[in-house]
Amino acid sequence: MTPDEIADILESAADDIQQHGWFQDFYYPPSGGFGKACPKCISGAIAEALQMDAILDDIDGTFTSWQQIMDKCVAVASYTGNLFQWNDNTKRTKEEILDLLRETAVRFRLGEMT
Repeated sequence: MTPDEIADILESAADDIQQHGWFQDFYYPPSGGFGKACPKCISGAIAEALQMDAILDDIDGTFTSWQQIMDKCVAVASYTGNLFQWNDNTKRTKEEILDLLRETAVRFRLGEMT
């Protein structure tokens, strides 16, 4: 994937959360799912933007791309854990989620990340 394609994925994830809401402790609520307009956690929104059919699907390398994009977000957040933990922190806000997705996208577009 090119840096611009990754930025597009991150911006799409931010748009999804902005429009449909943010979720913690799982990818989406029990009534939700991939391909559905529902709240999602940051990793679920990235997976949705990558059009993953399932989190464990890596036939075409999408799972690997998903992991790499999430690792880049963790680096931008300067967090030592993983993105799931960062998302699920009880003090985290939807605005912080959106800011991280958009900031990471900007860094990819500016060539600061590859």
